[in-house]
Amino acid sequence: MTASAELAGPRVILLLTADTGGGHRAAAEAIRQAVHCRYPDELATVTCDPLTGAEANRIVGWVCRRYGPLVRAAPWLWSVLFHATNARPLRRVLQCLLRHFVSGPIAAAVARHQPLAMVALHPLLAASAAAVRGGGTPGPALTTVVTDLGTAHRSWWQLAVDRVVTPTAELSREGRRLAGTAPDRCDVIGIPVRAEFRPGPADPAAKAALRGSLGLD
Repeated sequence: MTASAELAGPRVILLLTADTGGGHRAAAEAIRQAVHCRYPDELATVTCDPLTGAEANRIVGWVCRRYGPLVRAAPWLWSVLFHATNARPLRRVLQCLLRHFVSGPIAAAVARHQPLAMVALHPLLAASAAAVRGGGTPGPALTTVVTDLGTAHRSWWQLAVDRVVTPTAELSREGRRLAGTAPDRCDVIGIPVRAEFRPGPADPAAKAALRGSLGLD
């Protein structure tokens, strides 16, 4: 393939995610579906997993792959770690370590695919993605898509990103307060959902009956 043919192909959206919980991977898949459906000839998506993927640091990968078992076996310990790393001192240490160990796979993916944009779908990846992009030369646009509905880890909020997508207005306000993100860079549009989960009854009575069958108000 010639260089001109490569340039004529679809531009890449780099999806940064990790298999530390089903929601991150599901959101990435929902975005992949939407991009393929709406822009089949103009855009393509590439998934990069710098925490648990094949190119992840061996130690980082080993630790992150224990996330699921930890949540199931010792939720109290997960809670301790969540709140400890959510405090500023340990959060800064965590982000410094991640930039050291995680930036390499992201930088390699950026160099390989020359993406038009990067989308961070994991709280531990936004800061590293911003560091890879840097501030010296124009780089790919960087968007964070928050996949938490309740209390969100503060690592989600990074001033250096171009846009932040949140599922609720409350989380959008929290991001603006914690990171100083300008309101016009925040979009409250929910969590990306795959096509197979979107269809449902359109009739209000049918919706009420379905909610009742599931014990929902």
